[in-house]
Amino acid sequence: MGKIIVMFLAGVACMSAASCGMVRSVVFTPSQVESIRRGMTKEEVLAITKTAPDYKRFSKDREQWEFHRYVNSNNTAIIIDFHRGIVDELNTLPLPPKPSGRDW
Repeated sequence: MGKIIVMFLAGVACMSAASCGMVRSVVFTPSQVESIRRGMTKEEVLAITKTAPDYKRFSKDREQWEFHRYVNSNNTAIIIDFHRGIVDELNTLPLPPKPSGRDW
């Protein structure tokens, strides 16, 4: 009986974590952010972030990716500007703390 409960809980945990491959990190390490450099391709940035951006904007030959992640425990917007598919600029901006579940 105990083995069945353990297997059930393990299955629930795996399904919750996997959620059809939609798991993504809500944390970036400072070294991840610092390793994004001018001249990198989108593919190189994705290799560092390991996740797609939360928001994308584009206009003519420019594109902007925006990530909302915790960096050093601070809720942060990481904004990456691409010009013709190459990193041209990176900005980090503080965001207000996310409300806890009780504040909703």
